Amino acid sequence: MAPNPQLPDSPHPAWLVQTIEAQIIPRLLIQAVNSRVHSVPTAERWHPTLDDVAEFSHLLVDHNPAVALAYLELWRERGTTLQDLYLELLARTPAHLARLREDRQLGLGAFLRARYRLLRLLQQLRRRRGTFGMADAAPS
Repeated sequence: MAPNPQLPDSPHPAWLVQTIEAQIIPRLLIQAVNSRVHSVPTAERWHPTLDDVAEFSHLLVDHNPAVALAYLELWRERGTTLQDLYLELLARTPAHLARLREDRQLGLGAFLRARYRLLRLLQQLRRRRGTFGMADAAPS
């Protein structure tokens, strides 16, 4: 079998390091933070629904990103874990925006603007980890 040119002979191929840095470490951090951050009992935590995804999508379409960020902060104050916020709200938003576009409820400009605002919001959350729930895991 011929060697694969994509996989260098180093003990830690670049693709493996990139996968670990991009996929594994963030998930472990979120899991660690969620296990320590919230004192709200699981039964009392709020979980985003499809209606909440629709509301968040409309915030991205109709308002500036600061309003959408305030909405996310409200969810954190209610005890929603970062993992639930990402998986149940933020990850579902692009598909909801696409459905609105397909159903002609959203014009192309508004669709692209909302997707751009979501991308900027995710970048901002990544930069603000310390003030958006991740700091609770760091020693003071």
